[in-house]
Amino acid sequence: MREYFLHMYQLGYGPSVGRSVFFFGHLLLRSDSCELEGSQLRDVECSLAGWANKSKEVVKGPAPQEVLLDMGLWMTQNGLGESAACLALHLDDYGRPSESIELAVGSLLPPVHGVRGSPSREWGVIFAPAELGFVTKTGRVDNSAVLGSPSRQLAPTVATALLARASRRAFETGARAPRAATDPATPLFPGLTLAQCERDLRDAAKELGCAELGITPQTTRHAGPPRDIYHKHRNLEQVRRRGRRAAKKSVTRHERHAKLLKQCAKLDSRQIARMNRSVDLFPDAVLSHIRAGDFTRFRG
Repeated sequence: MREYFLHMYQLGYGPSVGRSVFFFGHLLLRSDSCELEGSQLRDVECSLAGWANKSKEVVKGPAPQEVLLDMGLWMTQNGLGESAACLALHLDDYGRPSESIELAVGSLLPPVHGVRGSPSREWGVIFAPAELGFVTKTGRVDNSAVLGSPSRQLAPTVATALLARASRRAFETGARAPRAATDPATPLFPGLTLAQCERDLRDAAKELGCAELGITPQTTRHAGPPRDIYHKHRNLEQVRRRGRRAAKKSVTRHERHAKLLKQCAKLDSRQIARMNRSVDLFPDAVLSHIRAGDFTRFRG
């Protein structure tokens, strides 16, 4: 095992590869007659610790929302409009990355006009609609959230544009009544996968000089909660429920605002100036891509 770890380290891989190989390999390949002894486990632990120390593994911290919008604008300018549109929703819906990527037409609920009551005026999103046979990572169905947080009013507008785009595509394929004919199971992001989303974020971070922030699709899920808590839009319990977290401990990190400040301190004045411009430019850019149906992928 140690020789394998050394080989992978020399090839440039990080210790996460070793952890996965050890954990899943031990579970799947061990037999009743072959159990790892305590000394072997300690050897593996020491090897992984040394690997992490040598490779200087990046610790993924929270990402400022403005940085992600800057990356989203770069995506719209480089033929990655689908990733940018998904990012706009993902920043607000608190969903797991795979759940946001796999949203379908039937996952979005537009406002119901003429019905009194606050929820009827809002846009809603349902993760893993039971009627479509979808299931979440934890085996649940019909998890939901209301879109349009105070600091992320773009999400409902993006949802409107995405449904209109799906209706146009149905019309173009021959349906006479596009809204009625649109299949609820039609994906909102048909050309996007989790692996592609990871690559797009990595490319954007590299080009914009913020790779040190360690931004991943999972990072975007945690961009909204700290902002909501800091600006008192939601308390910790509301964040936990919206994010469907079972334990309170899993959301206490969102109160550590100094960690977000530490991430911001890694940006230089040029990056901050560009980022502030991107906050204003991103909404029009991503909506233009959606409305034009311009999700052509020019890169990769």
